[in-house]
Amino acid sequence: MAHALPHGPWRAMAAHLPGFIKAVSPHGFAPDWVAYSPQEGYHMAPQGADGSYNAIRVYLWAGMSNPDTPGAQRILDSVSGMAHYLQSHLLPPVSENWQTGATSGTGPTGFSAALIPYLMQKNMNPAVHNQWLRLNADYDRADGLYGKTAHYYDQNLALFALGWVYHTIRFDRNGELKTAWH
Repeated sequence: MAHALPHGPWRAMAAHLPGFIKAVSPHGFAPDWVAYSPQEGYHMAPQGADGSYNAIRVYLWAGMSNPDTPGAQRILDSVSGMAHYLQSHLLPPVSENWQTGATSGTGPTGFSAALIPYLMQKNMNPAVHNQWLRLNADYDRADGLYGKTAHYYDQNLALFALGWVYHTIRFDRNGELKTAWH
């Protein structure tokens, strides 16, 4: 967007994103929502302090980012709580509290898919292997979908994650989408 609309806010937003992610991830977990006020700074949004179905995309996009993109490594480092969690757990949590670091439940199949690029960027091969095992176990050869009960969101997360893994889609250092067919 910064190239298409050079006078827009996109360059400034990209420049501030690594600091923002670090500020709202004190325990290394990304939030679903966060609020801001000049008096309080970043604080819990009315929706709560959980990171779950919205936050999983932070890990997905952080993992899919080109390592040469300015700030990409800072973002990966800022959301290291999930990596630490997966050092001692086979599967990702369905929810984590960005303010306390507490986790709960087991995330769906799509969460495992979404974390593969993130874990690959962090060179966490045993954790990558565990997520692959889950994807393979939850893959239905009859319909080509993931999940014991296939859910739309799981398919979307898997589409982007596996597209990145298989080099079908990638991003250049400026965030421009590069496809295998162009």
